[in-house]
Amino acid sequence: MQSNDAARDAVLELFQREPSSRLTFRQIASKLEGVHPDLGAAVEQLLQSGQLWPAGDRRYALPSELGISAGTIVIRANGSGFVKSSGERIDIDARNASGSLDGDLVMARKLGSLPGEGHYRGKVESVIKRSRQGVSGIARKKGRNWVIDPVNPVLPREIPLRTVPDNDIKQGRLVFALLDYSGKRLAADLKKDLGSPSSPEALIDSVVLDHGFHDEFPENLLKNAEELASQPWTLEGREDFRDLFTITIDPV
Repeated sequence: MQSNDAARDAVLELFQREPSSRLTFRQIASKLEGVHPDLGAAVEQLLQSGQLWPAGDRRYALPSELGISAGTIVIRANGSGFVKSSGERIDIDARNASGSLDGDLVMARKLGSLPGEGHYRGKVESVIKRSRQGVSGIARKKGRNWVIDPVNPVLPREIPLRTVPDNDIKQGRLVFALLDYSGKRLAADLKKDLGSPSSPEALIDSVVLDHGFHDEFPENLLKNAEELASQPWTLEGREDFRDLFTITIDPV
């Protein structure tokens, strides 16, 4: 692992010394000092992380030299969005979002300038890191199959929802599903039936899960809380504000 890290760092340093270079794998190897048996894996990792980019003719270059920037994409309800990176803004049409979802870390290529300094139009070349693992939404039948319409309006509609016989859900239920990015089209696997969309508890659970939080506490944490709750309560070290008039908008 250490040799792989050393090879990766050495390749990056090489391109940083020669930022305009477009090098083949053989040229990279010849320019590096010492022996790097993990060079192939190191270059592949740099490509996957977006720190290097294919430049054509089996050559590699820094993404910035090819007009490509890394950044988090913000998606609108109509499917379009934008990426901000190093003080620049790249506007992305819905057709050029390349399957990216709101909050994903992406590599975006500039396609042309727009009015305003540092403002461009562009397209998403690839998704480096996904921002979410699951989605909350309304389950409904479409033909013979199930789909989920996310509660988050910037996420795509009618995501195919895969169920198994044990997961017997009803039309219009609020559910949580795990997203599957492995296929050509985004899909989801039913994880939990949250309840009726008119239920405040189900709505709260849907928001919690949709933002990547857990709706249940770990067993060891619950046990620790029970132990603390069983201890005698005292005012020592506390300031008593029970007589202070307060107003809350939280459901109580």
